Amino acid sequence: MGLFSNDITGIDIGAGSIKVVRIAPGKQPKLLSAAIVELPLEAEAASVTSADLRSLATAGKVGRGNIVTLMSGKDLTIRSLTLPKMPMSELNEAVRWESKRYISYSVDNAQIAYLIVGEKHERAVEKYEIVMVAA
Repeated sequence: MGLFSNDITGIDIGAGSIKVVRIAPGKQPKLLSAAIVELPLEAEAASVTSADLRSLATAGKVGRGNIVTLMSGKDLTIRSLTLPKMPMSELNEAVRWESKRYISYSVDNAQIAYLIVGEKHERAVEKYEIVMVAA
């Protein structure tokens, strides 16, 4: 079973455009729809961006279920971690501790979240496969 079982909508909001794709997952993913909207360069582009997203949604280009988007910037860190299996009460602190290796700012100033995406055995040790996000 994959990460998503229903259609996936991907949204990329860039400096000059919004790009949207809808994909049906499976062994052979299928592109259901795609759209691009060019953005104006003026300062009031935020309200226009919001209106453009609404127009893409009403045109059926944006799904109402699983939406995946990309955030970029120097203060955003997304990393895969592998940590030994431990009680959930200890895992929060372990992820925070491990994130210090990857972020360039104080962990005290960071919002850190994680998702356990799998488990594996490595040399008779059970481990969690984790995706960690810090911003």
